[in-house]
Amino acid sequence: THPPHPSVVAAIEFIKRLLASPGLDDSKGYHPSRVATGNVDALVVPGHAVVVILLALAEEYDVKDANVIIFECEGRRKYVDIKEIADYEYSLTGKGAVKRMIGFRAEQVFSSAIQSVTQSVRPRVYFLTGHGERGLAGSNDRHGFFSARAALMAERYDVSEIALLADREVPADAAALIVAGPRADLLTGELLALDAYLQRGGSLLVLLDPGNAPGLVALLRRYGISVSHEVVLDPENRLFAGDYLTLLVPERSSAHPVSDAVRSPVLMSQIRPVSFESTEHSEAGIELLKTARDSWRTPDLNVLRAGVGRFMDGRDSRGPVPVSYTHLRA
Repeated sequence: THPPHPSVVAAIEFIKRLLASPGLDDSKGYHPSRVATGNVDALVVPGHAVVVILLALAEEYDVKDANVIIFECEGRRKYVDIKEIADYEYSLTGKGAVKRMIGFRAEQVFSSAIQSVTQSVRPRVYFLTGHGERGLAGSNDRHGFFSARAALMAERYDVSEIALLADREVPADAAALIVAGPRADLLTGELLALDAYLQRGGSLLVLLDPGNAPGLVALLRRYGISVSHEVVLDPENRLFAGDYLTLLVPERSSAHPVSDAVRSPVLMSQIRPVSFESTEHSEAGIELLKTARDSWRTPDLNVLRAGVGRFMDGRDSRGPVPVSYTHLRA
C-alpha cells in the first residue's frame, strides 16, 4: 500500500476523538479501546461500523479514486471523499504551486455519515404536492426535482410525495417536509396541518417564487420568517448574458451547518427577500444566504416579464439582501 493522504491521517485521528465523545453511548461500542488501526488501512469498530481508507481495498468497495473514506455498518455504506472535509489554499513558489490544508470540516460530515450507516430505518423526506409544484418523477430537472431526489437518496433518505387534502396530517415518520415552488396557495386545512407539524417539532423547507402563496407566507410569519413581496435583481452576478433575475448568491453564513457546508456561490432565480422577527414560536433566526452588494430589491414585479430592471431611488433598496433564513424554536 501507499502512505495515506495527510487529510486521511487527520481524518483517522478525528474519527477516534468523535467515537470517544460523550455524546456517543459507550454501550454501543463507540470507544477508543474498541478501535483498531494498523497497516491494513482500516479503522474498525467491531460489530458496528467499519471506516475503510480506500487504498488497497478500492476494488472491493468499487471506488475509482483514492483518498475516499467509507463508513459501513450491517451492509449500509456511506462514501466520503476527502475533498468534502478539507479546504486548501494554493500559492506559487519558485518550485511551482504549493497546496496547503487550511481547514478541516470533519465533524459535520463524519457525524452525519456515522448516523447514516448506523440507522436501521431510513429517514423519510416528503415533497408537498397539489399546488402546481414540480414533481419528483422524470429524468431531468426541467420539469421536476430529479437531482434533488437523487441527492437525498444518496444520503440514505427515502423520498416521497404527499398531498395534505381531506384534513390529512403530516405523517409521523417525516424527517422533513419540503414545499417547493407552489403556484397556488395552500388551503386552510393544509396550513393547519403544517402548523401542527411545526408545533410538534417538525422540519419544514419552503421555496417560494414571487407573488405566490400568501397564506403560506402568513404561516411563516407566525414563526418569525417574513417573506417580502419584492424581487431581487443583480446585473453583476448574473449568468453570462443572462437576465438579472437568475444570479449567484455569494454570501453564506458560517453560523449554521447547512450554509457553512456550501462550498461555492448558490445559483438562484426569481428570489424574494427574507427577514426575521422574533415571535412567541421563534426566539431567534439565522441568516443563511445573502446576495452581493451590487444587487437590489424592488417592488416592481414587471421585471419578472422583462428580465431586466433599473434601480430607482426612493422605491428600491440596495443590497446585500438576505434571501434565506432558518428559525430557532422558542
